[in-house]
Amino acid sequence: MFKLATQKLSGFSRYNATNSRQALAVLAQRFGLDVCFGHHDAVQYVETSVASHLRVCITTTDDRLWSYTTYPSEPLLSCAATYLLRSTVQSLKQTLETLVTKVENGMIDIGQRGELVSRLLWLLAKD
Repeated sequence: MFKLATQKLSGFSRYNATNSRQALAVLAQRFGLDVCFGHHDAVQYVETSVASHLRVCITTTDDRLWSYTTYPSEPLLSCAATYLLRSTVQSLKQTLETLVTKVENGMIDIGQRGELVSRLLWLLAKD
């Protein structure tokens, strides 16, 4: 069951930390990433995440232009995300480098007061 969870979360049989879609899926499950919908890659990211990486669509507008999506608060998926982040010596580093790139180009929101940073610090220390 655990192996299936890791495969479904990453969308592939093996996790590739340099693949931005896989990296963001794992990070979003573990750290609750907020997507900036004004970014040109946001819609494609959300659609791909719902279709291939276990992200859940909560609601959409009647015209289907906007949708609210999230990752479920599921302990098995959180454990799977942690496992994937620590699967190789370089996995965590490469995954976080992808996150930095997406934050710098404006796709991922860090929050008004750096909420993303505090979640990262607390959960990485716990893991």
